[in-house]
Amino acid sequence: MENNYNNQYNQYNGNDQNGNNSMKKLYRSNLNKMICGVCGGIGNYFSCDPTIIRLLMVLFAFFSFGTGVLAYFIMAIVIPASPYNE
Repeated sequence: MENNYNNQYNQYNGNDQNGNNSMKKLYRSNLNKMICGVCGGIGNYFSCDPTIIRLLMVLFAFFSFGTGVLAYFIMAIVIPASPYNE
């Protein structure tokens, strides 16, 4: 069970089963989400707090006169949900 969790963790963080670095993939977060999990997924991808990403997204939505809201929902459609339980 623990080995399976480690494999999922390594794959999610851009490592293959041997721990070698491979290409990281962007996913929507299943656990760290407020609306669709986009900001949580971006926070996981860049290894930073998703709250910072959420604040930046709110500022972007406010100063772009709503274009940021449209961009968020487009990202929610385009970015796949995480197959792992973070």
